[in-house]
Amino acid sequence: MEVLRALLLGCLVFIAFALLLGGLPKLLAAIADPPRVKRIRQFFESAGCLDIAIKPWPNHYGVRYTKDGTRHYIKCRVEMKSGRMKWIGQAPSWVALTDN
Repeated sequence: MEVLRALLLGCLVFIAFALLLGGLPKLLAAIADPPRVKRIRQFFESAGCLDIAIKPWPNHYGVRYTKDGTRHYIKCRVEMKSGRMKWIGQAPSWVALTDN
């Protein structure tokens, strides 16, 4: 009976640990995404873009926006320490050649 109880306890601990590890990325995303999305939105609004839609992906943010009547899609990352935008692929044509 003691062996069965120990096995059951071991299974419960394993399942709890697996659930914790499975939920950790969502918890980290809930903490890390809002300031980055806010920074991206501020950047595009200050450039005069409209209809800004930001979708977080595991390794970047997809941004759909309208500029000068044309709809665009761009991929970017945000370095929170420096506040800089890093472009995946080509940067938007209206972004200065220097890093912002």
